Amino acid sequence: MIDEKIGVVIIEDEAISYEIIKRMIQNNISEVEILGHAASCKEGIKLIKEVKPDLVFLDIQMEDGTGFTLLEAFENIDFQVVFVTSYNQYAINAIKCSALDYILKPIALPDLKAAIRKYQSLEYKINNKIQHSTLIQNIKSEKKVPKKIIIPSEEEYLLVSPNDIVRLYAEGHHTIIVLADEKKMKVTKSLKEFEQLLEGANFARIHNTHLINVNFVKSYLKNNGGEVLMEDGVVLPVSRRRKAVFMNILTNM
Repeated sequence: MIDEKIGVVIIEDEAISYEIIKRMIQNNISEVEILGHAASCKEGIKLIKEVKPDLVFLDIQMEDGTGFTLLEAFENIDFQVVFVTSYNQYAINAIKCSALDYILKPIALPDLKAAIRKYQSLEYKINNKIQHSTLIQNIKSEKKVPKKIIIPSEEEYLLVSPNDIVRLYAEGHHTIIVLADEKKMKVTKSLKEFEQLLEGANFARIHNTHLINVNFVKSYLKNNGGEVLMEDGVVLPVSRRRKAVFMNILTNM
């Protein structure tokens, strides 16, 4: 039995970027079939409705609008998106928070292949309507901190406000997220990824294995070189090299 190919649409207004993606796919990724190309939001919306792709490579900034404008035109989104962008870090963080993928320009083949692999993995088969509406909500937010992030667990995909996260800690190659309602979630994202995503949201990396929401710190204990008592009763160590940054966050709250 021959596996069905992944139907792809490329929406990109830079001719050279489109040609690079097209050649890379045609020459190196046999499981993908290019169904069409559009160079604007208006053309892209029409093309997606006509060919119904599985996956869309979407430029963020185009002459007649943005990739986010394009997504808002669909009431029911039944395709996945990989953004192709040289956009600012805030937009990238919002994309990552919403469990979407992105490729930075100039485009490299390993990044393109990685995006296809992510599409094929079960981890990324989530409710697209929730996924994209969360992304758009984050992009529209006036603050650089996302309103919500999508956290994939073994049983569900949970939309979580950063304000509801008490702490995160590393456990092997996984991260454990502890929520205010005492629920714990185990995810495959690294603690470093969450540190980047939650930058500016009153989170502090106090140790190699601990990232905490300082709003849930009950007290700072000077014993044993420095520890924090969290509101859930857990006492966590503050490493010597991270102490100054942590104390600065506390004093400026």
